[in-house]
Amino acid sequence: MPARSPYREPSPLSKSRLDRFQLSRRRFVAAALAFPAVAKASGVLRVLGGARGGAFLPYAQALAARLSGAGLGAVEARETAGSVENLRVVAADPEAIGLAFLPAYLDLTGAAGAASDPAVAGVRALFAMYRSTYQIAVRANGPTRLVELDRRTVGVGPRGGADAAMFARVAADVYLDAKIVHGSYADLADGLVSGAIDALWIGAASPIPAIADLVDRIGARVFGLSAWELARLVERHAIFAPAIVPPGTYRGQTASFASVAAWNFVVANERLPAERAQAIVQAALAPAGLSPETTAANAVHNRVLPFHPGALRHYRSIGLNVA
Repeated sequence: MPARSPYREPSPLSKSRLDRFQLSRRRFVAAALAFPAVAKASGVLRVLGGARGGAFLPYAQALAARLSGAGLGAVEARETAGSVENLRVVAADPEAIGLAFLPAYLDLTGAAGAASDPAVAGVRALFAMYRSTYQIAVRANGPTRLVELDRRTVGVGPRGGADAAMFARVAADVYLDAKIVHGSYADLADGLVSGAIDALWIGAASPIPAIADLVDRIGARVFGLSAWELARLVERHAIFAPAIVPPGTYRGQTASFASVAAWNFVVANERLPAERAQAIVQAALAPAGLSPETTAANAVHNRVLPFHPGALRHYRSIGLNVA
């Protein structure tokens, strides 16, 4: 079993996707009157994102703008190392909320979610962000299946990141012996273009901007997992669910392919006041969302973390039972 590694945000975010995340502050202000009155805390509400070049930081920036416009006082997004740092900081700070990949929490606490790491025992879920679906990009004349990456060079993202940790587990489960290369997604993409690496492994919401850029630049081929690989991973890891990447997700893609996915959630400290947590959730899930998958209905995909009481108040107020 590969050694556990800390996690970081799933993937780089292109300007086009960033534009979709950025929402009108005027719309937030207009909507603020609909949110419950909340006594403002004396400090600044910090939204912990991820590293530059990844998906988490732009999402955190958009969320901070939305919450600030919704009358929640001073709110600012912070650059971080990603999920593990976010979970640990949030566990200690009731005036911080953070973005987290659910497998990162399991990695810290054990498969059953027990508080074997007391540093994150007080973390509670607020709302779903989006799924990270794992995909592989190669050059146009490159391999066509995961098994063909045996003995080849695979870029898996920053050392200690979520993608690196997930690839290590996948490789062990399917008996794949690949040469791993760590680095920024931009550098690894350039490495694929130049031929320095054979494949790039990334998990994020589809379409993954870094892969779409590679398709545009070099006509990269994109694929996922075989039926056997998918079944084995879902069986061995409860956090994984099957996912389909439909035709047309990438330019020139004529057929769907399957892979595994896991969810990202925004989390808070259990000591965050319930009315403030409720207002955060209500603002984040307002129409014209931060992501197509940032919806109340997707809260049911969290079977790992307890929900914050304030989040539960919101879900129950709209008739959704997630507890």
